[in-house]
Amino acid sequence: MKTIIVIPEGLSIVASKTVPSFVYRAVLDYVAKNHRDDTILLAPANNFDREMSEQEAAFYYLKNLGVESIYYKTSAQRYHNSIDNIVELKKFCHQENIELSKEIIIVCGMMHALRMKIICKILKVHYMKIIAVHYKTVNEPIVNRLWFYKCKSIHFFYEIASLMYLIPQLITHSLEHN
Repeated sequence: MKTIIVIPEGLSIVASKTVPSFVYRAVLDYVAKNHRDDTILLAPANNFDREMSEQEAAFYYLKNLGVESIYYKTSAQRYHNSIDNIVELKKFCHQENIELSKEIIIVCGMMHALRMKIICKILKVHYMKIIAVHYKTVNEPIVNRLWFYKCKSIHFFYEIASLMYLIPQLITHSLEHN
């Protein structure tokens, strides 16, 4: 059995209800279609001042599709970036004695894939592959912090800027844990 790590991709507000963003739904639909019998871990993330976090919304979304997944609640006190997603997930798995299989597959939105590849390399997460899920942009309300998800060219530049911001953090983390 494979371990599927699902990277969070934001929240939308549909009919006054918090749901996974259109990017996250594309990722979750891919997982539901292709990995429903594997161990699915929803990486910890943010709630963006909504009533539930990204991973909780994803859990209920998958549950409605008849797919089991595992998540845990995170503190709404601070923003979790992509490094935090992986570090917190590793801690959670250790605390809960969840053994990560040697066949780890990371699934995320296509724009997020390069950043996740670099983060996993530096954090020594050994995975078989990263699946970059393509998605269509949908005109629906999304949490303010992720406004750029609605324009793929701006999202692309955000990812480049994000890498430049994260690289010093990753180097520091790597030096502290070697």
